[in-house]
Amino acid sequence: MSKNKELHKDLKSLQSQWKQAEPRTFTTVPDGDYVAKITEMSVETSKSGRIQVVTTFKIADGKMKGKETKKFDGLASEQNMAFFKGYCEVLGLEIPEDLTELPETLDEFVSDFKSLVNILVITKDDYQNTRVKGLSEYDDDSSTSADDEESEDEESEDEESEDEESEDSEDDDEEDDDDEEDEPKKKKGKDKDKDKDKDKDKKKKKK
Repeated sequence: MSKNKELHKDLKSLQSQWKQAEPRTFTTVPDGDYVAKITEMSVETSKSGRIQVVTTFKIADGKMKGKETKKFDGLASEQNMAFFKGYCEVLGLEIPEDLTELPETLDEFVSDFKSLVNILVITKDDYQNTRVKGLSEYDDDSSTSADDEESEDEESEDEESEDEESEDSEDDDEEDDDDEEDEPKKKKGKDKDKDKDKDKDKKKKKK
């Protein structure tokens, strides 16, 4: 009974922290490079009271396709703001001069932003964050390669058709040549028959 009382006291002393603690989930995305789509950018206040921009990424390719990871950019200091502005330049996001307009600007940007981005997921000191390396050419490469393949197929088909036409024309020429060679042979044969008939007539007259 004494152990239970001590445990009860220990748990009671943690009651205030228990109420304040909020559920925290961890991303299941392993560290590494990914191609992702930005699904949300919002201005939020962290538990510690820090104003920050939270960007949510959805993995667009590979085994982790569909999984989400986040990037946190603080706005509490000039240095933090400088890093965030650099991040916006990479995305092509035009930031407003009036900071109070940032939430609306981010919403509009995400709704219009169709490009994918290359990201690097890193875990440090038990915290996982995401770095944006630049815009991805994943979609452009795939479409371009598909177009190239189609054009190559069309070219090869054209070449084959040209080859077939040239072969047919060569065959036609050969057939015509054969016909021309046969005709004089037939004439020679007829001339020989006429000569034979003349010889027979001569012999009859002599008799």
